[in-house]
Amino acid sequence: MGTQLIRMSVLCSGSYLADFIVPDLPEIGAPGSLVYAPKGIHFSPGGHSANVALGLVQLGRDGVHSTGCVGDDPLGKLTVALLGDPACRRIPRWPRAPSRPRT
Repeated sequence: MGTQLIRMSVLCSGSYLADFIVPDLPEIGAPGSLVYAPKGIHFSPGGHSANVALGLVQLGRDGVHSTGCVGDDPLGKLTVALLGDPACRRIPRWPRAPSRPRT
């Protein structure tokens, strides 16, 4: 009797996040103040579910799926739209609440 190779899919589950990266910020300003960001503000979609799934795709794994909770607002929709590779199927979960900033 021979050995049969079974190719399994991978499901990464967690959350999708929007990271705002401000390189070389000279200081964190007081609430309501303005601070100049000399190198601009960069947006990067991510979250552990998305990061692991996209990493597996980049390593050549087939059948990768990613599911995660994301805010039901324009920022949440942009985050999902920018999450990567067409080889990774994204399955977002939209709670009935907008994204919330966290520090």
